[in-house]
Amino acid sequence: MFCIKCGTVLPDDANFCFKCGCDLRNLNPKSGMDKFTIKCVKHPTAKPMRVNVGEYVKFGRYPQNNDNYKEPIEWLVLEVESNEALLVSRYGLDRRQYHQGVISMTWEQCDLRNWLNHDFLKSAFTAEEQRRIKISDVVNVANPEYGTSGGNNTQDRVFCLSIAEAERYFKNDGKRRCRLTPMAEEHGAGYGAHRNCWWWLRSPGDNQNYASGVRPDGSLCLRGDHIYDISSTVRPALRLICNL
Repeated sequence: MFCIKCGTVLPDDANFCFKCGCDLRNLNPKSGMDKFTIKCVKHPTAKPMRVNVGEYVKFGRYPQNNDNYKEPIEWLVLEVESNEALLVSRYGLDRRQYHQGVISMTWEQCDLRNWLNHDFLKSAFTAEEQRRIKISDVVNVANPEYGTSGGNNTQDRVFCLSIAEAERYFKNDGKRRCRLTPMAEEHGAGYGAHRNCWWWLRSPGDNQNYASGVRPDGSLCLRGDHIYDISSTVRPALRLICNL
């Protein structure tokens, strides 16, 4: 596995990172609290729903079936800590480039980050829902295999997972496999009739013209793909504040 803070390659059973000292026990999705209470935004007096890590919740709305009608977004619960939950979309929601053009690029400056924190955020969530999305301190470490710089750390409401997070929160390649929405497929995501998609990670690839990702078979691609690839899919992640 990889340290979620500095990206160092570690044994699967490591409790601490020998390089930066990060306490990995606190990052284990199986440890500590594994449920959270989510209140309905539209019906705040309704009984709160308890959700387990590994289950799905609906939050926000985005077109998914080629009819421009916004439908509830399903999110996989990856981790719960204190009063917040880390979520990633169940499906590859849309076809997006990491960045346009052949240029050295980091997560901080890329088009995908800008789109997620502006167009997508405003389109998919009401003002009340946006208030419940935490501004996360996003750590952007170097590629653990190639050493490519991840650039500056950022603060984002919506982001892509890193290599270390994609490795940590999914048990195996099969769990990382991701299906396209019909709209994403219609927009040109995926590869022909293959319904599983490549989805972007925010970490750099083997150089800063490449960004890492997850292949259709669910395996991690640390070498990455061209940042301007037009068939790749975005699988947004966010931290939801649960007690508002």
